Amino acid sequence: MASNLNRRTFLKWSAAGAVAAAMPESARDVQMLGRFTATPASKKMNILMIFIDELNTWIEPLGGHPQARTPNLMRLAQMGIVFENAYSPAPQCNPGRTAIMTGLRPSSSGIYENNVCFRDKPDLKERLTLPQFLRKNGYKTLTGGKVFHLPQGKFADPQSWDVMFQQRCGTPAPAKDKQYAHRLNGKFSSSYYNSAIDWAPLEVDASKTEDWKTAQLASKLLQEKHNKPFFLTCGFFRPHLPWYVPTAYFDMHPADKIVTPAYRRDDLDDIPMAGRRLAGGSDFRLIRDNGLWNNAIQGYMASVSFADACVGQVLDALEAGPYKDNTIIVLCGDHGFHLGEKDHLEKNTLWETSTHTPLMVVAPGLTSEGSRCSQPVSLLDIHATLMELAETPSRKDIDGRSLVPLLDNPDKEWNYPVLMTARYNNHAVRDSRYRYIRYSDGSEELYDHAADSNEWTNLIPREQYRPVKDQLALWLPSRNEPDFTPPQPKKETPK
Repeated sequence: MASNLNRRTFLKWSAAGAVAAAMPESARDVQMLGRFTATPASKKMNILMIFIDELNTWIEPLGGHPQARTPNLMRLAQMGIVFENAYSPAPQCNPGRTAIMTGLRPSSSGIYENNVCFRDKPDLKERLTLPQFLRKNGYKTLTGGKVFHLPQGKFADPQSWDVMFQQRCGTPAPAKDKQYAHRLNGKFSSSYYNSAIDWAPLEVDASKTEDWKTAQLASKLLQEKHNKPFFLTCGFFRPHLPWYVPTAYFDMHPADKIVTPAYRRDDLDDIPMAGRRLAGGSDFRLIRDNGLWNNAIQGYMASVSFADACVGQVLDALEAGPYKDNTIIVLCGDHGFHLGEKDHLEKNTLWETSTHTPLMVVAPGLTSEGSRCSQPVSLLDIHATLMELAETPSRKDIDGRSLVPLLDNPDKEWNYPVLMTARYNNHAVRDSRYRYIRYSDGSEELYDHAADSNEWTNLIPREQYRPVKDQLALWLPSRNEPDFTPPQPKKETPK
């Protein structure tokens, strides 16, 4: 636990002002109130934020898989605090990242899909993102790789950044004769899966990949002198599908040694049809029934270890550079990922595995080394947390709440369940024990994680759990912004 001395040191270092006494009363539409007065730019801490795409909890700091090899994430965990129960606002890349960067949950923004840029929505065209708000308050903003939904074009939100130092991400594809060795392409449920579900080792040096270059360029910036405090973000595409990383990372996870997660073929028998539709087809069974489950997991775990090595490059540069002692670090995934759990391969569900993702924070003078917090928190809360740590004026147009009290005291009482949304009006609420799901058609699921961490038994039919369900349902959003579809350009009528 962070001591009171640590907190006083942090406040003195950042020249913080008064603490606001008020706390939000409503469970809905919570707004960050701001606890400190604004600090001069010269006194502000720098911020390094690292995104890792589709990172589930199979990393060493969370103990999610016995064969995880993530020494650099473990190093970061020992530097600050690990949130053991952090959840994405949405189990898809674009809605989740848009929520973090705009401070609006999907039900407030209407951004539910990957193919919709929030800037195309009229009421969000001038929306101030987290980097824009920090820039207004004295920060230089720099980005590389996948931070918003894409690293380039309008989905990268160029207006948010002073410097876009890397507009590519990922790793190259192997030679065509090395692709789709599983021979299942064309059999999956969608054209996306048929192109994306693949894994193969690459005979290429890691330094030749775009993710590695992102790490190198970020490292160079961490060595340079800056005339302003910086908000530097870098995003690594792996372990996003397809799982192509250098051979060395596959060798770290031999396929014949892989431990597969717990599995029940009848797992979905008590799931409402809306939940099954959200999860999609039976693509995982194609892999499992063809004896390729171990190989798929090997590809994912190799990709996680590769991303870990990229993170290591950045941490090495920070620790060797001039900003080691005055830089806040935030590392997170954007959502989780299923690798057979609940008969599913992919994301896009409101179950635990699709939404649970890592979150680690280092705040010099505030967080204690090697601390851990078991309270459920949302990645949406990153926005309010960084604003408070950066000593910006309060902002009342965002959802979420600052996690600074938990950074200071990880054992603090925290009675705020987390809300997650997958497409329009499908929501999950997670507290420290239960997960409650309500779909747009009114169908429901309820799981007791104290007794059923695999979510094998839907408790909704059991009357004794009605009070639990009713209590969690109070945290469902009162507002469900309609799903936004950009207007299509009009086709010219031939003359």
